[in-house]
Amino acid sequence: MFMLFYTSAVAGVFLVERLVALLESKCSTHLDWKVHPEGKVGTQDVADCTVVFASQTGTAEGFARGLASQLQALCGGQNRIWTVDASEYDLNERLSRERMVIFVVATFGEGGPPDSACELYSWLQQVQSGSTSLDLSNVRYAVFGLGNRSYEKFCEMGRLVDSCLSRLGASAVAPLGLGDASEQIQLDFENWGNKLLLGIETLGILERGDLQQMTKDHVPSFKISKASKTLRGARSAKTAGGGTGIHDEYAARVIEVRNLCSEASERVCMHLELEIKDSAVSYEPGDHVGVWGENTPVNVDQVANILDIPLDYEVSIESNPAFPDLKVPECFQSALTLKEILTKYTDILSCPSKASLSCLSAFATDLAERDAILELVESPKYQGILMQQKSLLEIMQDFPSLQIDLGAFLGSIAPLLKCRFYSISSSPAAYPESIHVTVSVVKDTTPLGRIHHGVASCFLQQRHIGDHVRLHHRRSTFRLPLSSSSPVIMVGAGTGIAPFRGFLQQRVADQMAGKELGPALLFFGCRKGDEDYLYSSELSDFLDRGVLSELHVAFSREGKIKVYVQDKIRENKKVIMDALFRDHGYMYICGSSRMGSDVVRAVSKMVSDEMGVGEDEAKEIFPKSFTTGHVKRLQQDVW
Repeated sequence: MFMLFYTSAVAGVFLVERLVALLESKCSTHLDWKVHPEGKVGTQDVADCTVVFASQTGTAEGFARGLASQLQALCGGQNRIWTVDASEYDLNERLSRERMVIFVVATFGEGGPPDSACELYSWLQQVQSGSTSLDLSNVRYAVFGLGNRSYEKFCEMGRLVDSCLSRLGASAVAPLGLGDASEQIQLDFENWGNKLLLGIETLGILERGDLQQMTKDHVPSFKISKASKTLRGARSAKTAGGGTGIHDEYAARVIEVRNLCSEASERVCMHLELEIKDSAVSYEPGDHVGVWGENTPVNVDQVANILDIPLDYEVSIESNPAFPDLKVPECFQSALTLKEILTKYTDILSCPSKASLSCLSAFATDLAERDAILELVESPKYQGILMQQKSLLEIMQDFPSLQIDLGAFLGSIAPLLKCRFYSISSSPAAYPESIHVTVSVVKDTTPLGRIHHGVASCFLQQRHIGDHVRLHHRRSTFRLPLSSSSPVIMVGAGTGIAPFRGFLQQRVADQMAGKELGPALLFFGCRKGDEDYLYSSELSDFLDRGVLSELHVAFSREGKIKVYVQDKIRENKKVIMDALFRDHGYMYICGSSRMGSDVVRAVSKMVSDEMGVGEDEAKEIFPKSFTTGHVKRLQQDVW
């Protein structure tokens, strides 16, 4: 068995002897890996293997492209391996003609599809209903699903794709892979990839080719040139988008910012209000907002020094004819200074992928350093990078002989900076022209002793009134019941209070509109009442108004015994059982995935005790079958 390496789009990586022996057969070294251009991939296009990705935040896309590079590097020869977004893939026209297809698909929330996979999800539903009858008996396939194990429908999209492909007669090359975002999802993907490559080897699906030595010319790169006056004009004329999607960011003005924790607290939790009155955003309580943070000037200076380019150097970034598959991201399609590129758009503090390390090695002018970088691609050492949380910047600093080309750095080494999603902590009924966010500022120490600052949270902490924050709105399925008279139980710890603040604001509006309100119970967890009891005065006001019926607060650091929200749940067993099972109420959980799991287990145990059933039967009642018709009465927003 050989290991999965995230290589560049060219053959040539540091491989163990068994892999070299495996690839001894000689064939052409021509490479034909490509990302298919925009537009539906139709029947006239044929590849030896197509990797289809459906990504919400970019993780699935990164995995898919790395896998395509890996397959091309290992197999080479005349094989054509394409990578395509699910939104651009014509399932009915193309799928039955595939020789092999690999799906790398994320699940959003409680079993839903990512934004780019709505058509894929609709097609899967058609397959389930029997209205699609494609014959895939000649198609080989593999599926890797990404999700969060805290959700009941963990990796539901991946499971659904696997089930439907099998139903239509396709043959699996490897078992379904499942990646847990709350744990080490990169290791999950690597382990599954090893099984996939073993299956490909065993079945002889793709040709095996010769390996080439990695050189700078092999690294996919953009064409970099000094910015023209035309591009500079395009940048100055560029206006903000409407904030309706990940490619439609809106520059929202900060109109309020404050720390919700007291000075006695070691923690910092920020409340920000972001003005959206001139945007196209239309949100509801429970929705999410994606925020783009920025790298600190210190880290930006460090990268610029390694690249040996002045921060005020203004460039244009264009596609490179030598790498037609490498598409210039929209954010790079106007003139930018190096400072803007490194500050706003480049991820320099995450752990690098194996593909990034392989490409980075080509720019080490010292051969010993080059070999040392390539050794990091080996699984044991790469796992060490993940466990140590070592960043791309730190690794670059470890190898002083690096002379990195900017086009290659942006094209293959440093990924784009991703947005960070937060639960919106307001209701448009109360704040129609602003979105509120509740942000726990991340500051911790890595195993290597480096102080890690969360890029987005620390950026938001440093905002002042009048500053601007780039954001976009994302709809959620985390919704209040259609009937305001239905009982509601809300459970949250820390910033998990965020959506419930919006829910309670909405209930105030419903109350003022004369609607009947059912009981609403809030179970909130924090450390100490005088340190991090978030929105305490507002919660008291909600109680006084009658929109909040009961408030139970668990303080985990005030006494000798730590008290958590699940403990408060157990203390109020009768009222919870009556609200959920007698009165057909709804339960909402928001916060860490561990907390969510603990709460679900506590309620499931209550079901077992009160109904006199075994644990397995209790789990069938709660959470698995806790629905009214097709409406889920347990909803979670966990991370």
